[in-house]
Amino acid sequence: MQFTEYVAKLQEETLEAVSQVQEANIGAFQAAREFMASFPANAFQAQDMPSTKKMIESSFDFSHRLLDLRKQFALEMADIFAKTHREATPPTK
Repeated sequence: MQFTEYVAKLQEETLEAVSQVQEANIGAFQAAREFMASFPANAFQAQDMPSTKKMIESSFDFSHRLLDLRKQFALEMADIFAKTHREATPPTK
């Protein structure tokens, strides 16, 4: 395979992967919009709301879960880059 063919194939695979991620994001936002649209305009009254402290705890719990998910993604990407680097680097004698 010629270098330009390799680059072209890599670019196509990258574009396909980005497209799949974007479609997943669009689907998630659409589902969230539909979920929120299902609530009546005055679905929640002040007495239904949790305390400020509970809202803060819940928000931070969610943030930690999201950060853990992003960390796992970053670590997996690092493994892929490290493997690619090892495979692309000729052994030293």
